[in-house]
Amino acid sequence: MTPTLVPAILAKTSAELALQFDQVRNLSSLLSYDVADGQFVPSLTPSPRDFPQTSKAEIFWHLMVEKPLEFIDECLALPTKIIAVQAEAGGAPAAIEKLASSPVLTGLVVNPSTPVRALEQFLPQVDLIQIMTVIPGAQGQHFLPAMLPKLSQLRCLKSDLMLAVDGGVSSATIESVLRYRPDYIVVGSALTRARDPAEEWRVLSRLVAAS
Repeated sequence: MTPTLVPAILAKTSAELALQFDQVRNLSSLLSYDVADGQFVPSLTPSPRDFPQTSKAEIFWHLMVEKPLEFIDECLALPTKIIAVQAEAGGAPAAIEKLASSPVLTGLVVNPSTPVRALEQFLPQVDLIQIMTVIPGAQGQHFLPAMLPKLSQLRCLKSDLMLAVDGGVSSATIESVLRYRPDYIVVGSALTRARDPAEEWRVLSRLVAAS
């Protein structure tokens, strides 16, 4: 199956959120939005309720927060496809339990320092695991290709698990990601910092189609 490209928004202010949203809103029917609480990661973003209401796209939420349970209802009030919580967050087990009975896909996000063996307890309850190929919290960081083999390890543990890659993906790095055939490839700063986000999207889309 061809991986799905997902534009990502990581904004520190409402103004930055509006700008990035305008840059990527017409690129895909699925958008990734990062939520940070200033505790799990140093950065702080607008909350889910601040996400533009004019969006017709479904949302792939990445909750970089210590207490994800407190954010889930806000996410569910918007057109949501996936809610993914950080495996390392203290509130992850309670959030996953709630999401498992919700109408959306349950996701788990894994930091580079977290080994696959630490995720086995969550596998029965989650639909998707997202591998971070940067340290989460800011866009534009250095791509970490050594994280990609985690996708193969996870497929061996649960064959029907959906997989995503997020962090440092660009036209220069996407081919190494494509070798592992994730279901979703999340792209942030390569789009939001591009002179022409739409053209960059076309380049990435061609690379995916040709893989």
